[in-house]
Amino acid sequence: RIEKFKKEGDSLELIFRIKKKNGAYIWIQSKNKIQRNTVGKILRITGTINDISFQKEVEMEHIRHKEELLQNLALNELLSEISYILNTNEDFQTKINEVLVKLGQFTNTSRVYILENSPNQKTTSNTFEWCNDGIDRQKDSLQDIPLDMILEWIEGKEYYFSNDFLTDMPSDLAELMISQGIQSCLIFPLQVEYNLFGFIGFDESEFPKEWDRLEIELLKTIANLISFSYEREKTQNQLILNELHFRELTD
Repeated sequence: RIEKFKKEGDSLELIFRIKKKNGAYIWIQSKNKIQRNTVGKILRITGTINDISFQKEVEMEHIRHKEELLQNLALNELLSEISYILNTNEDFQTKINEVLVKLGQFTNTSRVYILENSPNQKTTSNTFEWCNDGIDRQKDSLQDIPLDMILEWIEGKEYYFSNDFLTDMPSDLAELMISQGIQSCLIFPLQVEYNLFGFIGFDESEFPKEWDRLEIELLKTIANLISFSYEREKTQNQLILNELHFRELTD
């Protein structure tokens, strides 16, 4: 821009950063004008520089606020869509699969899945799974996983995150995650009245993914919605069984 200005321009405004002697950066606005003779040769260049760090910080804060507002709107829209899906009269499996698709597309992670614990709380198995393009399915290989392996890691937290499995997890669980090519995972418990019945997990195979606070809070809320949906399905199934039993007794 400076070279073009010297060749043919008559004014130039630049905004850039300067590093001070103490290592800090300030924002500078530079306004320049050129005087030329009749054949275009430069006679004089004049200009001013101003420290606009305060104005720039206000502008950046406005951009950050706008981005956070847009993110909040997107998160609320996703929450609304998932709430609607879980409250339709569709088949339960269809609803859960639709929810996993929504979560996978929104988070753009490699894999979203649900693990359900066995009635005796000894094992847990992958029952629902969504995979991004190019990601191998793991559902068939994640059956009857010893539940103690996971419980040793979670220790009653609201959610569980790791991008360093060998450091964070018991060795057998870390080996299981690494064998699937996973680089980071985020897992939420699924529970009804403090009774743990499974987990919903988000795996990333491409890079060690980080999750921000808003995303985690949203996914925790959605995990609760899925838990309530499971509870409602269980209650409805029990009502159907009770009705069948009543009919048998009546007959």
